[in-house]
Amino acid sequence: MTKGRGYGFLLLSALVYAINVVDRQLLPLMAEAVRKDIALADWQIGLLTGLAFAVCYALCTLPLAWVADGGNRRNLVAICLGLFSAATAACGFAQSFAQLVVMRMAVAIGEAGTTPASLSMLADRFPDRKGFASGALSAGAHLGLLAGVVLVSLLATRMGWRATFVITGLIGIAITIVYLLTVREPERLSTVERQPYGQALATLSRHASFRFATLTMVGLLFFNNATGAWMPAFLARAHHLSFDQIGLFIGLTAGLMGLVAVLAVGPLLDRLSRGDVRWMAWLPAIVITLMIASTFAGLMLDDTAPALLLLGIAPCIGLVAQTCIFAVLQTVIPAGLRASATAVLFLVANLAGMGLGPTLVGVLSSYFGTAHGLELRPALLVGILPGTIGIVACLFLARSLRADVVAVPGHLSSDD
Repeated sequence: MTKGRGYGFLLLSALVYAINVVDRQLLPLMAEAVRKDIALADWQIGLLTGLAFAVCYALCTLPLAWVADGGNRRNLVAICLGLFSAATAACGFAQSFAQLVVMRMAVAIGEAGTTPASLSMLADRFPDRKGFASGALSAGAHLGLLAGVVLVSLLATRMGWRATFVITGLIGIAITIVYLLTVREPERLSTVERQPYGQALATLSRHASFRFATLTMVGLLFFNNATGAWMPAFLARAHHLSFDQIGLFIGLTAGLMGLVAVLAVGPLLDRLSRGDVRWMAWLPAIVITLMIASTFAGLMLDDTAPALLLLGIAPCIGLVAQTCIFAVLQTVIPAGLRASATAVLFLVANLAGMGLGPTLVGVLSSYFGTAHGLELRPALLVGILPGTIGIVACLFLARSLRADVVAVPGHLSSDD
């Protein structure tokens, strides 16, 4: 394969990842318009952005990753991309809560299969530049989020939420066609027998650092998804921002500034951890603490400008903590178990964090609004508190890291 075709494949993979992220965020971004049009309660919006999506996404990750390990990855990506794009377009025609549930589940199934297969192909396309390829993929996704969310916000303001779902879905279908016409399945550079996940899970369950890293991700994803799913609705209700203003806010913070933060954290973490490996746990503990404190303070303010300044901190640095946890897995988990460790971590963290975070806030909002006449603010204030699980887990992770790093070359440490 020529260098030009390789870079073209990398660009297209980043585009697939970007449309994946944009499609996932469509409903949270336009939750207020959808809620009013179909007459949904907050607990129903919470289910649509939480459990209805997260359960399917988490449960499909392992089997689809297993398919990618031994099957045609290019076809798998195309099928999954076409599925979640068609389901996104179909959301624009939904007339009931039940129809939206089915479509969101289809979106989740499709999105669960694209990233593992894409990462596997990139490893074969760029065998000597895996770090470059992975970094470029992440950077492309952040830039896509910046452009995509702003574009979607402009569409929603001018054409309505239904047309926005349909147009975004059709864009994904067009990308699917381009992908099928231009991408070929790369030759696998190494063949590894598929490992049974049950055996890997049993081994990982005895690994102290893996357990604490997983709990950290549970707390982090709980916070990220609770705020990510409901912040657009909160900004619309409490600060009366329009679709395009909310999209610009999310694009600049989670997109542009998030990109800068992710690019900066790698060298910083490398430098700190060379002096003391426990910085891999201390740094995310500091980041999660700052995220919770700034969000809590921002939710309490009625003045829009300082509120946005504080509420913008968490989406800027949220992926910094996640990047640190990925570094932990690469450091303390033997190479033969890293893929399984990543899959299991996301299975647990997505079910608990992505599934329960938005759902809890939605249920609390419906309760507070019905029983006490309050707004979404108290539900978010309570809903972000489980994120403190991540801080506590990081402190325990710092205690186990040194022993587990030493144990990597020979065996997994099981000390607690």
